[in-house]
Amino acid sequence: MRILVTIILIIACTSSIYTQAINEKALDLGFSFGFETPLADLKQRFGGMYGGDFSLNYYMGQSGSQIGIKLGFLTSEAVREDVFAAYRTSGGILLSADGVPTVVNSRMAASYVGIDFNQNLFSVGKHEHAKVFLGLGGGIMQHRIRFVEFTRSVPLSVDKYAKGLDRNSRGPFIEEQLGIKVRKRRKKYDIALYSFQGFLNPVSPIEFDSGNRNVSRRFDAAIGIKFKWYISLSAKEEGKDIYY
Repeated sequence: MRILVTIILIIACTSSIYTQAINEKALDLGFSFGFETPLADLKQRFGGMYGGDFSLNYYMGQSGSQIGIKLGFLTSEAVREDVFAAYRTSGGILLSADGVPTVVNSRMAASYVGIDFNQNLFSVGKHEHAKVFLGLGGGIMQHRIRFVEFTRSVPLSVDKYAKGLDRNSRGPFIEEQLGIKVRKRRKKYDIALYSFQGFLNPVSPIEFDSGNRNVSRRFDAAIGIKFKWYISLSAKEEGKDIYY
């Protein structure tokens, strides 16, 4: 009899035991930084790149998805293309308007605006707060060669000449990500491998150094690693009761 009563009590008690599956909904600010290796046409013009972006993201815990808009930049200190080559002396010197030997430094300056969508795929082992995710996105990108010459004594590096020498290109791009998303109350960040492909057209109709028309379309690509941190502007957690 005691055994029967014990079994009934256990069943009665366990029927009211439950856990909560947290359904987090959050609006986050995102800050990212990464390093990229240029590929395709981009590799012919620039060396290793780095950059980051600022984003506004909406995360939906129940579906494990995230959508965001972002504004970012890329830069490289290595410019492989000497756009001043046709204007240098036989000794390779670039002269200012007054005939003084002058050094004009150059670097890559790129910016982009876009949207992306991330989807969680599965947990990392037994860590429910860490998910493997897949991301897709796209937007508009432009890049050019930025000249740094503070005296502005080399006409070729400013005004209309610079617009033809800086190889400014603009067009749409697509992006793919594969990474790990960690979301705890005080720690929210992503670590991801990513790549992008840009289909860009020259902005200036003429290259001033060569005199050629800019008619060729560029295929720019890169692959890299990106780190992204989140700060929640607002967050809501809803519990879904699961009975055992």
